[in-house]
Amino acid sequence: SDGQSGFLGCSISTQPSITIADANGNPVSGVTITFAVGSGGGSITGATQTTDVNGKATVGSWTLGTSGGTNTLIANATAATSTAAIQYPFPQSTHFHYPYGIAASNPNYSRLQSLVTTWISHYYREGTLPNAVAAARVQWDDTTLTVSEGMGYGMVILVYTENATNQYQAKFNKLWQYYNYYKDGNGLMNWQIQGFTNNKPGTGAATDADLDVALAMIMAHKQWGSTSPDANGITINYLARAQEIFHAIYGNEVDGNHLLKPGDGWNSVQNPSYAELFAIKLAADEQTAGVLTTSDDWSTVYTSMQSYITHYRNATTGLLPNWTDPN
Repeated sequence: SDGQSGFLGCSISTQPSITIADANGNPVSGVTITFAVGSGGGSITGATQTTDVNGKATVGSWTLGTSGGTNTLIANATAATSTAAIQYPFPQSTHFHYPYGIAASNPNYSRLQSLVTTWISHYYREGTLPNAVAAARVQWDDTTLTVSEGMGYGMVILVYTENATNQYQAKFNKLWQYYNYYKDGNGLMNWQIQGFTNNKPGTGAATDADLDVALAMIMAHKQWGSTSPDANGITINYLARAQEIFHAIYGNEVDGNHLLKPGDGWNSVQNPSYAELFAIKLAADEQTAGVLTTSDDWSTVYTSMQSYITHYRNATTGLLPNWTDPN
């Protein structure tokens, strides 16, 4: 109850509102709220409302009943859902057979979902960018900072664990807004940012992060399509953005030997853990299929990185060093 008093048969001075938040206390927009008179008689206008960016919905007007006593108003919420059809709902292996790699014989998907939910509550943070766009970041060990690798991890996690219950598309899009805002002059995210400010403690891009984001954007296109809005009405052309990122990576983070550089501003050493063959192979395959239309030679990058890994792996253990010479 908001505790207001009013005159019989008259509209109250302050119209009641309701605020919807998720489990982490973040406001949820796009939720349909239906108001109805509970007790005491009277009437309302504007019974159906939608929560705004602050998660708030307000009834049009409320006129009290003609008898003295308590008047109540009821608000019912209808959960917001993404308008994009989900093509590969998590867990995918219950619907599709993936023929490659090593797979668990009896995966505990409930446990995995629990871990994802915990990860979101600990690291996913929403806010507003300096350009007033709603966005989200993945906070770092120093919780005031965000690094591009964390953004890539978050986007991959959300697109792969999407289903009708999770409805992660809006969260994914907010992470993309953050990555996109903090791009450097090469079209790739500066690797370390101070919260939602314009302060960039770490400038220049990190190749592994950019490959993760490019991978996530391609998978977002496959998961939701590139023309359907999320629950907040935001539409992102995932395929076009993926092509831009892959092209920026090729032009700025691939050297003359078709090997991955550690970033877009240096190449004094190289990092085997940045050799994300799945993302590189995806880019090559999507070019062959005509999905990516740039002329970047991702097939050669793929074979070059395979040779690089084979060359530097330990002859006994097969394991790789953390850094290598750039040649």
